[in-house]
Amino acid sequence: MNEEERSRLNAHAIQSQVILIENAKHGEVIHYDNYILGFSGINSYFYNLLIPLNLFGLTDDTLADASAFFTSQGVSYAISLEEHRISDGGEYLTRRRYQSLPPEPILASNNLPNEFIEQTTLTIKKVSTVPGLTAFYMVLKSVYDFFEQDLYKFYPTNQLSSEQISHFVGFVDGNIPVVAATAVYSNNVISIWNTSTLDNFRRKKCAMILLNHILVDAKQKGYDLSLVYARAMGYSLFSNLGYKLFAMRQLFVSQEI
Repeated sequence: MNEEERSRLNAHAIQSQVILIENAKHGEVIHYDNYILGFSGINSYFYNLLIPLNLFGLTDDTLADASAFFTSQGVSYAISLEEHRISDGGEYLTRRRYQSLPPEPILASNNLPNEFIEQTTLTIKKVSTVPGLTAFYMVLKSVYDFFEQDLYKFYPTNQLSSEQISHFVGFVDGNIPVVAATAVYSNNVISIWNTSTLDNFRRKKCAMILLNHILVDAKQKGYDLSLVYARAMGYSLFSNLGYKLFAMRQLFVSQEI
């Protein structure tokens, strides 16, 4: 992977978080020179973020600004920290009594697949209707225990016409949703979020089939790089698709919550 590719991936790692929050029903993003505040309108730290861009974006002053902003909005928030941008950032936040959540590997690929996997297991659809969005909600709610009202707000119907966000669902027997994921697009990079498979279908390679479909579709549209935000349990799946470790992302939450 060359420096130009790494630069685009680094930029997309920030842009994708911004795009998701901006496109929430009540989303608002405030850009500063050294950090970003993303407010989704949902009272959960998963959806409201302070994103430091460099060492100057993680100071006592920026922490105070973020706390004041999110408190004024009546929501909890987290600090989204990528370790390669700010050395010792995690240690700094721990000293200030922020609680760390489990780190998430950010995986990258510059070798997107050219061909769809031949299979008869799934019918894969890009979500373009309200019933399709309902099926998408159903899978995410079953896998991650998201509150239904939060899904409505974070993935509203206006995203059905977005050029930057697409949701995909895989169905068995024509109409039973069993696997889903979200794709975010910018600067010829596609990132995959919240890949979700119902328990009874995890051994049937449904996630592999869905991700292959999303990536081939993106490559046909000119995208040549991809990021995936993976939990530990999904690491082997993405490795089998050619992804390699690019960075680590970790959320830190104020103990005031």
